[in-house]
Amino acid sequence: MVLFSKTNKGMVQIRIQNLGNRSIESKDRACKVIELIHENGIDWMHACGKKGRCTTCKMSMVDGQKI
Repeated sequence: MVLFSKTNKGMVQIRIQNLGNRSIESKDRACKVIELIHENGIDWMHACGKKGRCTTCKMSMVDGQKI
């Protein structure tokens, strides 16, 4: 489960519940979430090459806002 929010610095914050509520912040609002996760050293499976077709990297937004 993934939580999305904006920080007071105008950055996007992503909190991943099933990884101990680990938080990631980024200024890049156009980047795919899976790419932000990988850029922050988190190994998240993606069998279809991060295209969202096979559901191995499927995420659910449980709180926050769409940006």
